[in-house]
Amino acid sequence: MKYGKFTHNGEAYTIDNVKTPTPWKNILFNDEYFMEVSQRLCGESYAVTEYKRSPVLDAEKRFYVKINGKIYHLGSGESESYKCEHHIHKTVMAEEFDIFRSEITVFVPAKGKREMWQIKIENKTKEVFTADVFACFDFANITYLSLECEYKNGYFCKTSFPYHIAYDEYEKLKPTERKIYVMSDEKLKSYECNKGRYFGGDNPFSIPAMIENGKGTDTKCEYEACVAAFHHQLTVKNSDNITYLAGQTATFEEIDSIRNNMPDFDMELKKAEEKWNRDIVPMQINTEYEDLNILVNYWLKKQIIYLTRHNRGGVYCPVRNQLQDAMGYAVINPDEAFEYGLKVLRRQKKNGYLKQWYMTDGSPDTGLCLINHSDACVWLVICMCEIIRLTGNNDNYEKMEEYSDSKAKESVFTHLKKAVLYMSTQTGEHGLCLMKDGDWTDPINGAGRLGKGESTWNTLALIYAIRLLNDIEFDEDLEKIKNKMSKAVNRYCWDEDRYVVGYDDNGRPFGCRNDKEASLFLNAQTWALIAGVCDTERKKIVCETIEKLKTDFGYLLLAPMFKSWNPIWGKISIKQKGNTENGSVYSHGNMFKAYADFVCNEKEKAISTMLAILPTNRKNPPEKNLQMPTFIPNYYFGCEGDNYGHSSNVYSTGAVAWMLWLADKYLKEC
Repeated sequence: MKYGKFTHNGEAYTIDNVKTPTPWKNILFNDEYFMEVSQRLCGESYAVTEYKRSPVLDAEKRFYVKINGKIYHLGSGESESYKCEHHIHKTVMAEEFDIFRSEITVFVPAKGKREMWQIKIENKTKEVFTADVFACFDFANITYLSLECEYKNGYFCKTSFPYHIAYDEYEKLKPTERKIYVMSDEKLKSYECNKGRYFGGDNPFSIPAMIENGKGTDTKCEYEACVAAFHHQLTVKNSDNITYLAGQTATFEEIDSIRNNMPDFDMELKKAEEKWNRDIVPMQINTEYEDLNILVNYWLKKQIIYLTRHNRGGVYCPVRNQLQDAMGYAVINPDEAFEYGLKVLRRQKKNGYLKQWYMTDGSPDTGLCLINHSDACVWLVICMCEIIRLTGNNDNYEKMEEYSDSKAKESVFTHLKKAVLYMSTQTGEHGLCLMKDGDWTDPINGAGRLGKGESTWNTLALIYAIRLLNDIEFDEDLEKIKNKMSKAVNRYCWDEDRYVVGYDDNGRPFGCRNDKEASLFLNAQTWALIAGVCDTERKKIVCETIEKLKTDFGYLLLAPMFKSWNPIWGKISIKQKGNTENGSVYSHGNMFKAYADFVCNEKEKAISTMLAILPTNRKNPPEKNLQMPTFIPNYYFGCEGDNYGHSSNVYSTGAVAWMLWLADKYLKEC
């Protein structure tokens, strides 16, 4: 490929061109810390507590070496040769210059709110030389409450007090005050704490003043953006290195303890590698498609670990994300995935209702948490059934759990059954499940806002959920509900060669064959196949209709795209054409399509669907989609033009869980 390739048997991606189309970032993390690292070693980092992120370092990082008055800017593209390797557990950037070779390694240790860096300088000549090494880390300068930094006791430290407004918030927030530190294992020649003094003026493209001058001012920073800028001087005969450690603690005493017992770089790196090796070993596939093998066996596992264990990077989330991510995580750690599923299940009310959006930190509801999406219950059933199947322990269905509004305990299976029964009562005049403020496609917020609109997808998903429950323990009443709803879908939702999206509050169908916009919606077709509501003839017709949405890099979520406000559909219609739900190649929806292929015994077609959305797709390669090929993005831009096929570069998507789940179910080695 133009910018790089998979190496180390797929466990690393090697970039050989520093100027990638977009920042090609690796993510490095443990349960308490998260950071991004681009091919230039830039990227933000955060300490994490119960999914809540606290900024530690800003994105910009700068590394310089000065030898005999000559300045070398590492990672700038000025070297004779360049290579950046993004591994599962680390990133390494190596460069060759006229008289030396540099190698910078960064990783997040297996435990702790911290990151570690090492710069290694190797002498290519026969003469000993003196190298001045400068490394600058930008602190996250997020509020005027924390614009002070100084170097003392062997480390840079910046105190960060959370931004707040009300007087009575101070006492509550005082325990959360944070100390952010950066230290090294070598004695400093000089240092700089002030970003303005470091650069010497507003020209970030020039050589910083600290490097031009050959030293920092060795003074503290007050009311200016803060940096930790190190100046070390090495006498290099063969090679030498410097280790840096950055992170967050609560007290100066903790930092002092870390400084006095600074962890060994190589030992911590080995522990991190061993941990990641344990995490990604379970479930391997070995198909004839190398890229699919690499993504599934290594990188998608890393992606699902992040999505699940970090709650997609925040405290604001829908349970549909948590449940599907846990379903994918169950492929590699089923018992732990079951515990994640139980956290969601305990939010269910005794009548079976489950609210879609909530704040995991208990803070007041905001945004989407204030409205009522209608699909949470079906995801509880679908995902918990699959998670328990992957645990291999049906006794998990008998585990007794409380409800959010009742201390009375009932079995997990009873919880799931109540979810189905509750949703089966939430129906409209056509016997279809209500849309409410939106189903899986949550920006369809117009059709059911008055409480009467109905969703074809919700109904199909409920039919599928009942099938799963009845496969575990047959219930005649549930079977009657399933059959009744299947008849309703085929009677009211079939439109010549496709299924409509639903009925609006006025009882009019939408997403119909003759609609000028969004006349064909992928999910309504794929889930009709998944739910098994089609007879043989109708199945053939639906499969042919789906092909109208096909592109070289996957299937459009809908077509034709919305061009302007549509009051029946609502929010989805004002999204940019080809963007997110308005006609992109939405990766999540494409994995529903792949599952429908497998259900129809079309294995090769299913694999083709999976291959199409991989960032290594030869018809939409990285030089066109613009993303690093180590993760599945949320979507690819679907409107033909200059941006056609571009990746969203968004790491969060339910497609990861579904691809892993499908690979485990249909493609894994026996």
